[in-house]
Amino acid sequence: DPFCCDTEWDQICADEAATLCVPPCPCQWDLDGNCAVGPSDLAVLLANWNQPYGPADLAALLAEWNCSG
Repeated sequence: DPFCCDTEWDQICADEAATLCVPPCPCQWDLDGNCAVGPSDLAVLLANWNQPYGPADLAALLAEWNCSG
């Protein structure tokens, strides 16, 4: 809402921001965007092996397995 950004933050703007603004996912290896690290992220990594992911990335993903936000 341009009013909220340019003029004033009122309760309507605060409520809208709380609904629309989701905190970022703490899981670095959440490759599929569901804010968790699991089998689907492993599938993305393996499907992109050497383009750009490799052995170090696999180790990092497995170290973060079951991370959720």
